Amino acid sequence: MELKKITEADLQGVGVVGMEDTPNLSALEMQKKVEEVVREVVIPVLNANVDATASKEDLRLAVFNAGAGDMRAESYDSDLDGVVNSADNGFFTYIHTKSGSMHNLTGDGDNIKFLSTASYSEGDSFKINGIKVTAQLISGENLPDDFFKSGVVVNCFRNGDSINFNAGGAGNILNFKVVGGTSQPASPVENTVWVNTATAISGYTVSGSELPVGITSEGWVHITAQAAGTDSMNILKKNGIYMKMSHIYQYQNGKWNRKEAYICKQGQWQQLSAVIITVYPGQDVTTMFTANTGVVNGFSISRTAYEEGYGMVYITVDLTGVKEMTVTGSLGDCCGICLSDTLPQANANPGALSICSQNSDTGYKHNGIWIKTNWDTEKTISVDETFDVTAYSGNYYLILALYGSHTGRAATKAEITTVTTT
Repeated sequence: MELKKITEADLQGVGVVGMEDTPNLSALEMQKKVEEVVREVVIPVLNANVDATASKEDLRLAVFNAGAGDMRAESYDSDLDGVVNSADNGFFTYIHTKSGSMHNLTGDGDNIKFLSTASYSEGDSFKINGIKVTAQLISGENLPDDFFKSGVVVNCFRNGDSINFNAGGAGNILNFKVVGGTSQPASPVENTVWVNTATAISGYTVSGSELPVGITSEGWVHITAQAAGTDSMNILKKNGIYMKMSHIYQYQNGKWNRKEAYICKQGQWQQLSAVIITVYPGQDVTTMFTANTGVVNGFSISRTAYEEGYGMVYITVDLTGVKEMTVTGSLGDCCGICLSDTLPQANANPGALSICSQNSDTGYKHNGIWIKTNWDTEKTISVDETFDVTAYSGNYYLILALYGSHTGRAATKAEITTVTTT
């Protein structure tokens, strides 16, 4: 139906145009005459045109039938008030929940914005209004682990049965994830690095330095990575940076602590890092006996030149579950370090503990297992030795001995600076 226009003919004889100067009309008749054009001409034509105009629903159906199906009124104007609903800069607000590994989005519109109520983990799925959809980056790749955290605003676009997230492609997304906890994660994805810790991980770094400088964030994890080797891995999903992870530390209570850590390879956990327990310094050293020794100070013992003297100091080490022991320090002439399951008799000559040849690193196993000895009168040797102690369990005594039964010997000193077990 065509809309009607008001013509000049419609206005003939209507209104006050052409009336006598003194129309001889009553007050009511005059009022009607003044409004006659509006009431008798304009209003009827306007109402007829309104009746001939399509409704909002008619327009919606016309657009839909024309092929523009995404212009559904229930999506953009659910109450048909002429105002687009739920839009914020072109995005439509959805409600996000998560149950298990399923993210549920509820709302209308293809340009989606939601406030996340839970983090995304690699392998999670998505549903929109109860219908499962495929979530992917605009590059077509899967979403990486921790793609979004809880409490952040996330934007994505729905295209049929998929939703696309803009991350600029996954060329430099890491090929591993770092998780913490006191028990191994169940069903971990490949290259999951599990740090055995009760302290929440606040972030992590990967570098060739043993410890980072300037990081004091509680819970921060540092992964020491070495140059590529036979057992290195590509730490990126797409491009290639090959490194070998080794020692792993966590910042706890104001200091860095070496942590036990594993990586999942083909469904199996492989150990990356072992805990180091510093036995000494920090543990009291016991003086077993001395004779004519100059100084016993901490884990060291010495004598002056031309003395006849000997002495022993020791600490107790629990080797239960310990794989390796590392000892650092120095040995002067006629000194040795011994690991023994029994203590020597009081006032016994330390030389009686061992029947060993000069310059021998391993002695006769008599009440003790000599770890390192020095019988050289000309020099002091450094000690930085790691020993396999998996065969031992329970308490052992780490003894530092000085033996000087020969007069005329030069001054000598034995010292242990650190003892660690892993």
